[in-house]
Amino acid sequence: MPFQGSMVVIDLQEVKLPAYVTKPAKASNKTPGIILVHDWMGLGNFTKTVADRYAAQGYVTIAPDLYLGSLPNNPDEARKLSSAVTAPVSKKVLDGTVVYLKALDTTKVGITGFCFGGTQTFDHICDSKELSAGVIYYATRLPGQAQLQNISAPLLIIYGDQDQHVSPEEAKQLESTLKVWVKMQSCSFILDALTLFSMKRTKKTTGRKLQRMRGKRRWNFSRDDYFLTGSLCIFFSKISIVCII
Repeated sequence: MPFQGSMVVIDLQEVKLPAYVTKPAKASNKTPGIILVHDWMGLGNFTKTVADRYAAQGYVTIAPDLYLGSLPNNPDEARKLSSAVTAPVSKKVLDGTVVYLKALDTTKVGITGFCFGGTQTFDHICDSKELSAGVIYYATRLPGQAQLQNISAPLLIIYGDQDQHVSPEEAKQLESTLKVWVKMQSCSFILDALTLFSMKRTKKTTGRKLQRMRGKRRWNFSRDDYFLTGSLCIFFSKISIVCII
């Protein structure tokens, strides 16, 4: 599906928030919307490309810049910028993004993010009642039980079984906690892949892992399958899923 994207600036009073907005070229009223939160390397080409892929599937997608215009050149800069994004800053930015997206006459609004963005996504879906669902790619920090009790939307939560931030054991414990506190049905799939499996910039590494997955399993996963699954979960699922890849 053809799409069109551009940068915008959202006025949040004290903050001027840059964001990338992309949507189907023939988007009608009441199109579903997605908030995409960038990874710790900022609002760069990777995030914009992912946003365009969602737009090509029929969603109005907005990627807010939590670094407010700064783009790190290396991990040290990324670490400094990401550590400056406090919980109040993240909440203000994402609350404002929800308001902006709903003003575009979207129907449901979902949220998704990778790594640093996955952590911000997880925290926000614990805090907000304005979201229809969340797709969380390997959040590096898990919310506490008090936060998890506030979740009211279905989730798809994805981790690599070699993730060095959240172990498979922690992910399984998260699944058990969701069953108790969120009171939603959950399930797990244990596969062999690195935490950054879905990022195209790691293609050389993850390609071998994905080939091994295809050879050992009767189903055929690919990175694109997870983007599609995430989109479908956002708007059509009634369950929460913890997926350890």
